[in-house]
Amino acid sequence: MQLFLDILLRMTPLPTDKDEFIVECTKAYKNQPNIFQDIQDFSEYYEPKTSLFWYSRQTFLYPLVNKALRVENIDLLYLSRFFMRDIRDELVLRQHTKSVKVYRGQVMSLNEIIQLKSLFFEDPTIMTSTNVRPREIYIAFKSFLSTSLKKSVAEFYVAGQPVPGDCLVLFEINADPNVCDQSNSFAELGDSSAIENEEEVLFMLNSIFRITDIHEEESKYIITLELCNNNDHTFKSVFESLKKDYGGEVAGYETEANLNSFATVLFNMHKYDLADKFFRRLYNELPPSHRDRARCCHNIGNVATHKGQYKEGLRWLNRALELFQQFWPFDHPGPGITYHCIGSLYKSKRKYE
Repeated sequence: MQLFLDILLRMTPLPTDKDEFIVECTKAYKNQPNIFQDIQDFSEYYEPKTSLFWYSRQTFLYPLVNKALRVENIDLLYLSRFFMRDIRDELVLRQHTKSVKVYRGQVMSLNEIIQLKSLFFEDPTIMTSTNVRPREIYIAFKSFLSTSLKKSVAEFYVAGQPVPGDCLVLFEINADPNVCDQSNSFAELGDSSAIENEEEVLFMLNSIFRITDIHEEESKYIITLELCNNNDHTFKSVFESLKKDYGGEVAGYETEANLNSFATVLFNMHKYDLADKFFRRLYNELPPSHRDRARCCHNIGNVATHKGQYKEGLRWLNRALELFQQFWPFDHPGPGITYHCIGSLYKSKRKYE
């Protein structure tokens, strides 16, 4: 998911994204007419510099975007990327300049706690880090992470008794701005927050933290985290390799992603129906004489082949060959790759027929 979010946030939003997003919001809240006015206000008055305010209002955007991130609703995430990019840009603009300690209270399942313990401690039955050597464990939050400079605010969310099977958790997070770039920025919302007196600090989605301690205290678990440089954590080499596979880094600097690379990542995630949908979307958006339509046809045919739809796959791959010959230089490798896919298609077809 980290790879997917990286490319999503590097895609330039289209002018139509907001309108399409509004349509989806209206559908999502069709049974809650009291939300319609908020959606209408967002449609009329939203601008990038107000993104933090709209997110902190926690009306329809906060639950909708966070649920889409949690359940990996690709369609909705694609349309809401303009909003997530605006939040990122505002966090970078407002980046905290001093180290801070912030807090977050939330409920976690007992199974999640047990899993974290087993990863963090050599002996997960022991809960005091002074008695056992911890491992280097990193966690990433899929969603934007709301925290507070006030411990009392976080403790309010973990007051009382949890339901059976759940645990109260207080996160204590140490964050140093020197490890930040636009992928893990954080900022105090201040006047941009719709909620007063919470001294809210928001972290960019997909920020990576190192667990430094887990212990139980007064009927709740205390988990201490430290914000990491996203380029320093253990999985950097794997992540950078994957980024290069879809054109993430060129000549040492980050480039904008596009719909083709987005669909390619979906394909590599084995989300073939979604990959097909976005490859076709790109094909239909390109002018009839655009040479990249050849690549689209190749990709659509490749997806169909992986889905076992050999007749459909062959039709698109043959169309790709026609467009490569029509619009690309004769020595371009595209036709060779397409012929290889056609060969693989016939091999698979003989295997299963």
